[in-house]
Amino acid sequence: MEIKWLGESSIFIKTNISTLLVEPTKEILDSNIKEHNLICLYYQEKKELRSNSDYNLFSGPGEYESGGIALRGIPTAGTTVNSEKIINTIYNVELEGMQTAFFGHPSSKFTDNVIRELGKVDILIIPSNDQILDSDQIAYAVREIEPKLVILSNHGESGVISNNVKNLVSELGTQIDIPVNKLNVAKSNLTESRQVIVLEEVL
Repeated sequence: MEIKWLGESSIFIKTNISTLLVEPTKEILDSNIKEHNLICLYYQEKKELRSNSDYNLFSGPGEYESGGIALRGIPTAGTTVNSEKIINTIYNVELEGMQTAFFGHPSSKFTDNVIRELGKVDILIIPSNDQILDSDQIAYAVREIEPKLVILSNHGESGVISNNVKNLVSELGTQIDIPVNKLNVAKSNLTESRQVIVLEEVL
């Protein structure tokens, strides 16, 4: 499957049977509306948004199915910019035989129950902008979840790893010099030792 970062928290994933947009803006959604079996995920409940005949939209905890894709949303603690308590949903989606989880923006450490509900994770995608948790807390969550591949978005100068991503990469015990603008992943490519990839925004 192909994975790209479209800026902010927006992630594009194309598989052989579906396309996922995570946190798409209206512009991103409009430009991808004709993608086959389009699924949109939002970390926080979006009551003002509604699915239509062109795509399926999920924005909260629960178990879902769309076009042969199984999705599970697990509630975690979150806050708004005004420090209001909300639900942050961390998703685990089965894509081409790989359990792919989307971290969102949690405001506290995951409980044992959240880790248990999340289950096996092969790929963990973390938007590195506007995270409430610090790099040490995020790294702790990664170690608890135990993904084989961690994907981070790089906010900063093109071709240069930003400081907050460097800190997180360091906490994860690895080193990355150059971000990539697109990633192709297959189950056969995943290794037992954890890999970390940083994505550059696709303009």
